[in-house]
Amino acid sequence: MSGLCTGRDPEMWFPVGSTDTTRRAADKPIAVCRRCPARSGCARAALDLDIHTGIWAGIWLDDPEVAPSVKQAALEQVAVGIEPGELERTPVRRILRECTGPCGRMTRPHGSTIEQYPDTVRRHARGMCQPCARARSLEEVDAERAERRVVVERMTRRGIAAHRIAEHLGVTERTVQRDQKVVNA
Repeated sequence: MSGLCTGRDPEMWFPVGSTDTTRRAADKPIAVCRRCPARSGCARAALDLDIHTGIWAGIWLDDPEVAPSVKQAALEQVAVGIEPGELERTPVRRILRECTGPCGRMTRPHGSTIEQYPDTVRRHARGMCQPCARARSLEEVDAERAERRVVVERMTRRGIAAHRIAEHLGVTERTVQRDQKVVNA
């Protein structure tokens, strides 16, 4: 059975960003998916293939305001024919975090602007602002990276997906993938 997405612009199912405009752009393909007769099969495919980007079965997997575990649970529900309902969104203000370095300033997420979040600084590495991140010693960073790579190697050997490793370590999936390349080289 082919889905209602067949023959439509594939870009529509991969909105990029976290702005209100992007969220509105995601609403159209989500509505198409919710009417689709192939929705549960689509959800099963996304789960089987361990997909974490785009809109699958009416679930926007890149939605920055919905926790990954909530999106995963929604896909699992759709895969067995249960309508997940409205996904719980994290209020935007919770995205602001205190710098984990010594300064304690409020940091804003990547991709946001000072106009959106006045009196904040851009978040850099490990939840720190850029000045605090720069102040860390290179030896400390190298030791931390080496420890992380050992954990990445062990978890990869066990067959754990990169996004799960990233959640466990508190880093991005991209960082895990880079570490996997270094370990496998």
